[in-house]
Amino acid sequence: MHREFLLGGFIVIFMAAVTGAAVVAKITNGENADIIDCPWQISFQRQRKNGSWSHRCGGSIINERWIVSAAHCFRNPNYTASDYRIAAGSSFLSQMTVFRSIKRIFMHEFYEKPLEMDNDIMLIELWTPLSFGSTINKITLDDSKSNIFVGDICKVSGWGQVNVTLGPSGDPDRLQLSYIPVITNEVCALSWPLDDIGSSKICLRKNGTDVCFGDSGGPVICKTNDGINKLVGLTSFGPDECDGIFGPGVYTKVSFFLNWIKNKMNMNLERKDYYKKDWKYRTNINKKKNRKYRKNKNKKRNRNYRKYRKNKNK
Repeated sequence: MHREFLLGGFIVIFMAAVTGAAVVAKITNGENADIIDCPWQISFQRQRKNGSWSHRCGGSIINERWIVSAAHCFRNPNYTASDYRIAAGSSFLSQMTVFRSIKRIFMHEFYEKPLEMDNDIMLIELWTPLSFGSTINKITLDDSKSNIFVGDICKVSGWGQVNVTLGPSGDPDRLQLSYIPVITNEVCALSWPLDDIGSSKICLRKNGTDVCFGDSGGPVICKTNDGINKLVGLTSFGPDECDGIFGPGVYTKVSFFLNWIKNKMNMNLERKDYYKKDWKYRTNINKKKNRKYRKNKNKKRNRNYRKYRKNKNK
C-alpha cells in the first residue's frame, strides 16, 4: 500500500514494506560540487504564490532545448508547465543567473502503471535554447541496454537535503555529490518486495550516503565501456532515512527509455518541420496568387487602355 503526502515542499512516498522502511521522492554525507564538474545539472523550480521560486527536483541537460528528469516531480495536477522553470550554470541556487521558461512537459504515458514509480521519467522542452559553455553543457545518454554497471562507482548529484532530521532547513544552497556503487537488481528487490525492480530500473547503495528529498530526477553518471561518462539513471525513490543503511536507492534506467526519449524529441521536430513547410506552402501559394492577380490586373488595365486609345483615335 502506498501513501503520499507533502513534507516541507517535497513529495514523500511511503511504502509499507517488510522492513518497515519508507520510500521518499528523492545527498546526505556527500561533498561540495563544482558546476564545471556537473555542467548538465539543472534545478527544476516552481513558483510560489508570493512570486518567489523554490527548488523542487534535479534534472539533466541532454541538448540545448531538452531536459530529462523524473515524472513524479510533475505529478501535482494543480500546476502546469508555466508554473515551472529551470535554473542552470551555478553550483549555488542563490547565484543562478541562467533561467529558462518551460514550453512543454512530457510525462511518460505509463507512469505509475502498473505500479507506483514505474516509468518514472519525463522530458522538459524549453522555450529558449541554452548556450553551452564550461558551466552549462549536455550529458550523453547511455545507449546500451547491455551495460549493467554492477560494481561500478557512479556519481549522483543534487540540491537535496544533506540532513534528513533537519527537514527543509537542511536544504543546501551548494550542489552536492556522492559516489555510490551499483548493485544487482536481484539484491535491490529484496529491500523493495512490493515494487518491480526490473530492467527499467538500476539500484545504487553505500552505507552512510544516499540521495535525499529534493534530489529527485537528478543524474546518475557512470563511465561506460567506451570510457565516456554518460547519463545512466534518474533519481526515483529510496528509504527516507537517506543514509544507504535501510536499503538501496532506486533509479530510472535511461537506456531502457532511449526510444521513448528519441520519439518524443523527433515528434516535436517533425511537428515544427510540418508547420514550417506548411507556412512555406501557404506563403508560396499566396505569392503565386498575388503574381497572378497582378498579372491579370495589368492585362485588364492594358486592354482597357488600348480600348480607350482606340476610341479616342476614332
